Amino acid sequence: CSENVYNIYVQTNERKGTQLIFCDLGTPKTGADINNTTYGRLIKSLVQKGINRDEIAVIHEAKTDIQKSDMFAKVRRGMYRILIGSTDKMGAGTNCQDKIVALHHLDCPWRSSDIEQREGRAIRRGNKNKHVDIYRYVVKNTFDAYLWQIVENKQRFINQVMRCDVGIRSYEDADETVLSFAEIKACAMGDERIKEKMELDIKIQKLSALKASYTKNKLSFEDIIRKFPVEEKVVSDKINAMKSDILLRDSNSDKPFSMKINDEIFIERAKAGKLIIALLHNDNMHNKVIGEYKGFKIKIKSLYDIELKGNRTYNVGISIDAVGMVRRIENVINEIENDIEMYQNKLDSLRRNYNSAKEGINKTFEYEDEFAEALVRQRELERELELTENTQTENIEM
Repeated sequence: CSENVYNIYVQTNERKGTQLIFCDLGTPKTGADINNTTYGRLIKSLVQKGINRDEIAVIHEAKTDIQKSDMFAKVRRGMYRILIGSTDKMGAGTNCQDKIVALHHLDCPWRSSDIEQREGRAIRRGNKNKHVDIYRYVVKNTFDAYLWQIVENKQRFINQVMRCDVGIRSYEDADETVLSFAEIKACAMGDERIKEKMELDIKIQKLSALKASYTKNKLSFEDIIRKFPVEEKVVSDKINAMKSDILLRDSNSDKPFSMKINDEIFIERAKAGKLIIALLHNDNMHNKVIGEYKGFKIKIKSLYDIELKGNRTYNVGISIDAVGMVRRIENVINEIENDIEMYQNKLDSLRRNYNSAKEGINKTFEYEDEFAEALVRQRELERELELTENTQTENIEM
């Protein structure tokens, strides 16, 4: 950690880049010598590499809110280049982000929310740097990796809940997960079983997500197959109705323009449109048929809505221009073919989905055997670790 901190310190010297180091282990105690703590050893290593001690601050040295505010102000100005502290002391409420270029997790906290709080001190509005380096440190052959896995599992579950995901269906209290005595002992002794269990846990999580997706897809296939006959008929009936409307339109298309409004025949678009607009503003004419064009009934629904009724109903947009109003009616009738194309595409899509659903519903989960074997082995490892724990307890009691 001190090596990374020093290198970044040198690289960002011109712009006075600052860094945060979080550590919840070996924190300084009131009245204790800081040199005998993890913090003291870290500071000593940083000073030996060439960082001035006056540029390193420890949050625990600030005893009051005023002292904290002063310390944060000095970090914002780059007077303190390194700030070291615990999640509790330096998490929420720390406002010193202006020049932060890197953040270091010297250990792993229990809660994913603690990591979010830590990193939120640097990745936030007000930081003048577009990029912040995040470092996480893990010691080989310790249970550091297992701690990070636990936090990862918690956060994955939280994310699934927030997304309303169908993956894992239940989970223990995310913030109450703790290592058993047996797991700590296995980790400390380099027991290969704990490594195998970690790998199995990850594998089972992935397979569980795949199994949940498979189940969700199967339910979706059943839904598609069940709804298909009705949906296909509805869309097919619409297509057939529009084809009949095309025949109706074409049978009346060889004549000059003629539109009936209020039992009066108009051969001029402007006059027909002017009367339609007038009728739109007459509340007594709403929800009434006012005329006919090329075999289609013209019905006013409201001040802003006109319908054309043939074998099927078509909506017409309103225009304040008399000729434009009539043109909109003509365009709707002349573009029925476009509607047919849209519904034909929808029908084709329904049929493709139906055929895919028929194929997919009979497929088995391809990882079923692998999933079952992993679950059996996971339970075996859990029993073995539980036996180890029981033996440890019995020896202590003796």
